[in-house]
Amino acid sequence: PRMRATPRAEALRDSLARVLRSIETELLAPEAFDPATAQRAFTLAGADFAESTLLPEALARVAREAPGFDIVLEGPDLHLSELADRIDLLLAPLRAPPVSLRSVELGKEPFAVLVWEDHPATTLDLEAYVAHPHVLVAPRGNPGGLVDDLLDARGLRRRVALRTRSFLSAPRFLVGTDRILTLPRRTAELAATTLPLRIVEPPLPLPAFPLHLAWHERWHQDPAHRWLRRTLGDAIRPLLV
Repeated sequence: PRMRATPRAEALRDSLARVLRSIETELLAPEAFDPATAQRAFTLAGADFAESTLLPEALARVAREAPGFDIVLEGPDLHLSELADRIDLLLAPLRAPPVSLRSVELGKEPFAVLVWEDHPATTLDLEAYVAHPHVLVAPRGNPGGLVDDLLDARGLRRRVALRTRSFLSAPRFLVGTDRILTLPRRTAELAATTLPLRIVEPPLPLPAFPLHLAWHERWHQDPAHRWLRRTLGDAIRPLLV
């Protein structure tokens, strides 16, 4: 004869199913996270132009919504392998991030050209652009870059009279000189509000560069990390094109 479960067995089966579902929920559900009460420390790395023009508003929002978050800002002089341990997030242009990293493009930042307000060139065409000395910002200390590649393709070269690692100090080296500086537009706008400088359009077709937020795979599912990524992204995207 066919065996049938007794009423007690049926009741036990239902109870066991509820217990298993409860265990599954406890073990597999993400850890509860409340930014208002969480206590965490994060290290963010990136160029100083992003730190000065994109992060202040974003980190003010973090301070309001997650007052227990402590933030350390690092410069760009790091190896991407440090995103596995020392660095939690990187805000920078990335050409080809390694497979161990997750990244999202937040938007693009256009270029602008800065000169002293009494610069002798009243208009800045390509001829004038290469005729005057330049300030080059090289965060990693390397010469050359996109501008030089575009000039080289046209059979032109510029003279770099001063090279610095800092986007924030570079505009100061224009005052009282005929030097020219090409840099991210928001940084140019910030400098022009405090220094006797004027902004002109680049005489080269400089494409806006993409800005990425990157992190190591090990942090991808971390609830606090996910919240911070989303919050920074939501605050920074409207500032880019």
